[in-house]
Amino acid sequence: MNWHGCLWAFLLLLLLLLLLLLLLLLLLGGASPPAAADEFRPAYLQLTQIDARTYDVLWKLPALDEATTLKLRPQFPPGKSTLTQVHSSFAAGTAVQRWRIQVAGGLVGQAVQFPELPTNRIDVLVRMARSDGSEQLGRVSALDPRFVFSASPGALEVARTCTVLGVEHILTGCDHLLFVLALLILAKGMRRLIATVTTFTVAHSLSLFAATLAGCMWRARQWRRPLHCRSSSLPPRSCMGARADRG
Repeated sequence: MNWHGCLWAFLLLLLLLLLLLLLLLLLLGGASPPAAADEFRPAYLQLTQIDARTYDVLWKLPALDEATTLKLRPQFPPGKSTLTQVHSSFAAGTAVQRWRIQVAGGLVGQAVQFPELPTNRIDVLVRMARSDGSEQLGRVSALDPRFVFSASPGALEVARTCTVLGVEHILTGCDHLLFVLALLILAKGMRRLIATVTTFTVAHSLSLFAATLAGCMWRARQWRRPLHCRSSSLPPRSCMGARADRG
């Protein structure tokens, strides 16, 4: 067996070992009791911007029932006024509250704080949905129980963030590093190496685009069929089939 065959055999063995490790981690994760997972469920705060000063608030908190929740609540900056009553509900171990607020000057550069967070054993996931369609996400822990809202990122900031994420994605992935190593060993000559890398990049991008497009088309079809049933005179059996496909 030549050295090319030995290299491919080694890479195949390494891939099998990674798959076995992943399967073992999944089995160990599935074997853990559900109570342990529920104990560390994070709280969730979502702010949907209506205009420069107005926001819809969605606050989710782990709870035993609607009246027994953790003593944790977001504290908005000074100048906040509540425009609507707080509507509460409870489902699947989570207390949900919705209301609308108005903040003088808006939330950009301001912080929402969680003073009771250090006394609780959970984190808070925060999502800001801006009116221009952009989002800001973050995780708040007891070490720093505050979340600072920023303005919508510009094109350069988005490009910088995506570049950093791409570099981290490659450097922290064993499969990517092994692929680069295999290219350096198997591709003879700089011209062939560049052609191989370019071909892989184009094929990878096309496959991701096709998968995303197929998923969007499938989701749109699942939503369109029930709506079509409601607005047309299709037989009941056809409508039932559409609802079953959607579920």
